[in-house]
Amino acid sequence: MFKNTLRRASQIYHEYPRTFWRLAFITFIDRIGGALIFPFFALYLTSKFDVGMADVGVLFATFSISSFAGSTVGGALTDRFGRKGIIIFGLIASSFSALAMGFANSFQMFFVLALFIGILSDVAGPAHQAMVADILPEEKRAD
Repeated sequence: MFKNTLRRASQIYHEYPRTFWRLAFITFIDRIGGALIFPFFALYLTSKFDVGMADVGVLFATFSISSFAGSTVGGALTDRFGRKGIIIFGLIASSFSALAMGFANSFQMFFVLALFIGILSDVAGPAHQAMVADILPEEKRAD
């Protein structure tokens, strides 16, 4: 059974170009970094700024809404500046933004940073999606 599973995984791997798997890995690293930081931010914010979980929830909701705006902006930037450049910009911006949040001295400053960083965090999303569409033939794309 394990050999069949391993054989099938190998077949799936070889059905897609190497460039696709590189992009999938880069996207995975970017997304896992963003996903893992949120539970720790909730603990950090409640202990450092002495705020309740309701305040943290509002902050996360604000971050999510501004991420939606970032996707919209990212689509326009991707069309204008290209996919690769926007993906690299998104990776660098998300890493520096996490560092910037660590230096916030007040909850209000953290809130303003979350608005700005929310935009930067999803700016590369449309570039990732467009690059997948460029790499894969139509029959390999999800419907």
